[in-house]
Amino acid sequence: EKEKKGGPIHVPAVSIQEFPTINGSTATLPLSYALYRLCTGAGEQEAEAAIYHGKTSSAWVSLMSNVRDPYDGGTELVIAYEPSEALKEDLDALGDRVEIKPIGRDALVFMANQSNPLSGLTAGQIVDIYSGRIKNWREAGGEDQEILAFQRPENSGSQNLMEKLVMKDTAMAEAPSEFVVQEMGELLEEVSAYDNTGNAIGYSVYYYASNMYERPELKFMAVDGVMPDRSSIREGSYPFVNDFYAAIPSHLSEDHPARILYEWLTSEDGQGLINGLGYVGVSDAAR
Repeated sequence: EKEKKGGPIHVPAVSIQEFPTINGSTATLPLSYALYRLCTGAGEQEAEAAIYHGKTSSAWVSLMSNVRDPYDGGTELVIAYEPSEALKEDLDALGDRVEIKPIGRDALVFMANQSNPLSGLTAGQIVDIYSGRIKNWREAGGEDQEILAFQRPENSGSQNLMEKLVMKDTAMAEAPSEFVVQEMGELLEEVSAYDNTGNAIGYSVYYYASNMYERPELKFMAVDGVMPDRSSIREGSYPFVNDFYAAIPSHLSEDHPARILYEWLTSEDGQGLINGLGYVGVSDAAR
């Protein structure tokens, strides 16, 4: 289905002084930068200096701090991937004091070196690799090489998705510390270059790997025969798809800039911006 074409994006005007405190995931930084620039008229360097994302977990923690104490200077608008199960329980405990809604969807994707002869894995093989049951690529139909499976740290956005969408009730094998990578970009570097033998595998979110940190040495792996792309993510044929969210404290007034932007993100214009930046919006609006 083609995205609906519309006119230019109309964005709420917000002064630099009144622009809300935004926090979120690494992969949603381009959206926050674009919002800041469009709303305030600021340039690229100004936006990058003004906007800070403390990553998924700390963004949700900062929002909850604002909810509990509006005077502590916490986050007013979160644009982020799903929180961990522990943080979800904390959010649920706040009840209607937090407003949250999906604004787009992304996918957890698996990447290997271009030199790996395999083009895909089954979901079951991925679980077996990360639980430690499969340790050699030959057992997954590849070459006789040890599998080096890189992971992300606990409570990172992609790790939350890995546990929820892929592993589910199966425990991940404990990885050596050098295979648990703090930054998404660093993980892609490791998988693309590790030992130059092509036997590494790792995971990230689709938007980051395809738009923010493309590596020519890497390839996406199909899962159960389906390659991740914007079409398979939107229609849900790729198996590891999940929403990402906007959230605000409920105590914000109707004319608060954070609330105005929160509402705007699911408007035709807001969805047009999200799709135009290369994300997959919850609607197919285009501008």
